[in-house]
Amino acid sequence: MIFKLITMMLVSGFDGFLLKQDTTTIELSEVDAFVHSIPSEFREGYIAKASQFEKDIYTVLNVNLVFDYLEKSDLLTQVAADQSIVENDFKDKIDQNFIDKLGYTVDEFNQILKAFDRKKQYVVGFQHYIYNQIDDAAADELAEEYYKVNRVKYIKPKSMDLSQISFSKEKFSKEKVTEILNYIGTDSKERFTEMAVAHSSDPSVKSNKGELGTYKENLYKGHVGKEIFMIDELGMHSHILQDKENYYLVYINGINPQDTIPFDDVKVELRDSIKQNMADKKFNNIMSSISNKEIEVNIEQLATITERYLDNTINDTQ
Repeated sequence: MIFKLITMMLVSGFDGFLLKQDTTTIELSEVDAFVHSIPSEFREGYIAKASQFEKDIYTVLNVNLVFDYLEKSDLLTQVAADQSIVENDFKDKIDQNFIDKLGYTVDEFNQILKAFDRKKQYVVGFQHYIYNQIDDAAADELAEEYYKVNRVKYIKPKSMDLSQISFSKEKFSKEKVTEILNYIGTDSKERFTEMAVAHSSDPSVKSNKGELGTYKENLYKGHVGKEIFMIDELGMHSHILQDKENYYLVYINGINPQDTIPFDDVKVELRDSIKQNMADKKFNNIMSSISNKEIEVNIEQLATITERYLDNTINDTQ
């Protein structure tokens, strides 16, 4: 047998369908449509991958379950009005070798592809429909509650626009770095840049001339970073910083203090996330309710699957 189903009842004597769950069926032609959608270069050996084929069969079944649910619930018209359900044509994309082996004409298989594509559009459309039915005001209230409980997530750390010169301890003594610091003076950015280009051991100095750009406090690691972010004045820092390998001179171009992101700045993003979570939960609950019946497998149809696709591997799309 090609695949195993956890809750499965084998039946024979049923024509047309491959699987049946309650009143929802999978026609063999729909499996043909799904396999045809796999790029031709990936069809080789596809049918031998039992676990993948089983997942794909369930995918087809779920598409049909949702479409039948919409039909029974009179929701097809509402979903179509809420979303753009279109009729696609596949004649120019049909793999002629594929349909020749299965015995379809181009027109026949085009209709099969169009019908299955329409069902898939309704599944996606239904998910968007559920999302659009969720009240924005209710989601806004939940978003604000989430923001208040998780306020720490919306704190912007202190950041600084930095320029820095690194002096390798192998080449520079602290006395020499002190001379350079005195040469730069208290607020001479021009001299700072001159010394950075002339002496910095940081290879990036060739392109950035010592300009590091803006760093957030939580991204500048090590004790040197901690010392830098204790500075609260703009301009040339009057002290030499150091670690095991280097001495550092630092010029502070700008300081952005720690701040809290206002709720209004994240309201839309939070609302959309909450609505999506609510929509996903509702969709999953519907799927659970409509897919909990025993599955019937048509063993006569199932027996033809391997032979049906085994030789239908790599073919050029016409």
